[in-house]
Amino acid sequence: KRGEKVTRGQVIARVGSTGNVSEPQLHFELRRGQRAVDPREFLTPSPTAVMRGSISG
Repeated sequence: KRGEKVTRGQVIARVGSTGNVSEPQLHFELRRGQRAVDPREFLTPSPTAVMRGSISG
């Protein structure tokens, strides 16, 4: 939820395909105050995330 703090490794979302979409998707946005920032600065590659993202069906 807006304003909540998260910790490293905490699951914050799952990808899904609810609604009128053609494939699973996830909207991810990181803000500092009123300004959107590039989240790549704060993220490190995770083998688990890559593995899960590669699974189809």
